Amino acid sequence: MSIGPPPSDAGHRLCRPTEKVFHGVCNELWWVSTYVAQGLVRQQLIYAKTMLETVVRPMFLTMLAFSVRAEEAKNTLACLRALSR
Repeated sequence: MSIGPPPSDAGHRLCRPTEKVFHGVCNELWWVSTYVAQGLVRQQLIYAKTMLETVVRPMFLTMLAFSVRAEEAKNTLACLRALSR
């Protein structure tokens, strides 16, 4: 009976984004956030809420994930440097 591979957190680790992906997410976040503001000014609340929840929020969460990955990488590098001394 095959037990399978040992448990790992590799499937949950975040990969470093490419420059193109990072700029694409930034662009989408900033571009569509103006649509949310425009909808609010025009009192089109359903439109503004839809844009916020379907486009801006996922892009924002992606940016937060990038930030977490960058912080994790920085901490890992600091730990490796401390251990090598």
